[in-house]
Amino acid sequence: MDEGTTSQMSDSPTTSSVHRFWDLTQTPTMPDLDGGPRLGIRPKASLQDSIELLLAELGTAPRQSVLILATAFLFNDHHDAAHDLIEDLKCPEGCLIHALLHRREPDYWNARYWLRRNPNHPIYRHLTSYLKTQPMGVAETIVFQRLTFSGVVDPIALVDECETYARKPDQPESLFVKRVQHAEFQALAQHLMA
Repeated sequence: MDEGTTSQMSDSPTTSSVHRFWDLTQTPTMPDLDGGPRLGIRPKASLQDSIELLLAELGTAPRQSVLILATAFLFNDHHDAAHDLIEDLKCPEGCLIHALLHRREPDYWNARYWLRRNPNHPIYRHLTSYLKTQPMGVAETIVFQRLTFSGVVDPIALVDECETYARKPDQPESLFVKRVQHAEFQALAQHLMA
């Protein structure tokens, strides 16, 4: 996957909705391993208006709409806005988004805390399957093996990799970890839009 592209992980009945979500949410570059903000993010107000219009058209339930909007905000480096939406949500997806938000701040301890509240979210099985289809060099394969020591991408191991390579942005493994993070966002969006 190239730096600025958003490829879908699989085709399903929700593919059209997911594509529409990404059309509204995508940025020229993938989110950084640290908090950003990076160039080219979508302005918060227009992003919110666009996503809310899409979700109203799709008839998305209110709590699901909050989770999807928080994901769009987080993808576009609007951390405070995302946090305001999910701060009190204790559902598995709320805990997951909370963890991703803290990982990107970066507040790695807090990210691990939220992941321990829901350690087996189904998006990581899909993420594992998707990553197995991607070409990898030796360095990427080693990172992938660390992420999937248990057989499935371990979200806490992903926090560890993000922490390591946020500090080493020039290492080739850093780009791979960014790609994993990007695919994690894709898996989350697909899960939420299902």
